[in-house]
Amino acid sequence: MKEELIDADFNGCVSVRKNGRHILNKAFGYADLANKIPNQLTTRFATASAGAFTTVIDIEKFWDALFSYKLLSAKMTGEMLKVHSGNEEEGYYGYGIWLRKEKDDTYSPYFQGCDPGGSFITWYHPAENKNITLVSNLGCNVWKLLRNLKDTI
Repeated sequence: MKEELIDADFNGCVSVRKNGRHILNKAFGYADLANKIPNQLTTRFATASAGAFTTVIDIEKFWDALFSYKLLSAKMTGEMLKVHSGNEEEGYYGYGIWLRKEKDDTYSPYFQGCDPGGSFITWYHPAENKNITLVSNLGCNVWKLLRNLKDTI
């Protein structure tokens, strides 16, 4: 997985979990001023925790709470995650969340955001109990990187 991040010139935070266990939890491209380590793509630190409004850990807590019905009832969660609009070309949408049609004909929820200089995506596959959250400090292609990482876990 780390090779995909290097090849993508990814600068930001990555959290990948499968069955509730972290497979990858790293920050890439940060400076450590105390130890005089410059900001460069190959700089890696122990954890991925950054973001303007949230952290990757908060997003993981969101997925855990959503699928354990702590945020909504099972019935409302089902309605939220049901396709209500969209198509294969433009994507599918539930209530307040995008839904990606997977190869196994299930739908995985995800949400995303970007502004100049930053991008974010988080994806969860309920049937396989795995999720990926990418937070970039650059306009990196988190969408392409997500597709590549999904195939490796």
